[in-house]
Amino acid sequence: MTDRRTIRTKEKIRQALIQLINERSYDKINVIDIAELAGLNRVTFYTHYQDKDFALKDIFYQVIEKTIEKAKNIIAKDINQKVGVERSVLKVITFIECLDEYSELLISLSKTKSSTILGFFEEVLYDQVTDNLLDKSKSLSKKESLAVNFLFAGYTKIVLEWITTKNHPKEEFIKLVKELTINLLNSDVFK
Repeated sequence: MTDRRTIRTKEKIRQALIQLINERSYDKINVIDIAELAGLNRVTFYTHYQDKDFALKDIFYQVIEKTIEKAKNIIAKDINQKVGVERSVLKVITFIECLDEYSELLISLSKTKSSTILGFFEEVLYDQVTDNLLDKSKSLSKKESLAVNFLFAGYTKIVLEWITTKNHPKEEFIKLVKELTINLLNSDVFK
């Protein structure tokens, strides 16, 4: 178990990094800048993170993990009625709905248009969604399994696009994701 001091220190580092990303290009931020803004020294920073990239990934892991937990709590009520692919899809759509809580933070981080920031977010999002929300059931055929992985990769790209552009209201975005999913589930792949 991590002690409270470590949790507070990491939170200070993450908050300082977010503030700096809002002020300047990610490429122009260094560990000394982050540590100073957090009220820490460089050694303390390195005690908790290998470099600024690890701190950034930790920000994304925190957001995604909290969103997954919230989604799992909502899903627990309805999940027993669904099986296989439909079960996984319900989990992802609920996750996307819950992610909206963090949209302001994610938008501010994505405004930089830094390929590093967007790449890290995409990596964390895909890994966490597939690891935590995909039903890795043996009841799926090879064809279904490939289709589900294809669908999850698509969800990752769609969420990234939605967060970085915010061209569509959440409800419209969720409706689009559901329509795309229903069309895939009704295709010959799942028959």
